[in-house]
Amino acid sequence: MTMTNSSSQSRRFSLELQKKEYVSELVLSMEPRNTVLITGDLGKILNITLLEEMVLEFLGTNGRIRLDITIDDLLAFLPHLQEDP
Repeated sequence: MTMTNSSSQSRRFSLELQKKEYVSELVLSMEPRNTVLITGDLGKILNITLLEEMVLEFLGTNGRIRLDITIDDLLAFLPHLQEDP
């Protein structure tokens, strides 16, 4: 799955679980804030990969989470991973 976006500031994500039993909580707020909360059990992390240089995927025994983010975005937030010049 490739997630594309027209705005460089906005990031998309997807959450896929193999069974609905792995979803702990799904809350769609009807309040003015219109918040959404999804919690669940991804299981044991099997792999973390960067797909097509723009989608970070966490693969677990119970499902996967994908986040539209580049390596440059990650390095900007995690400076300790950058190599010293």
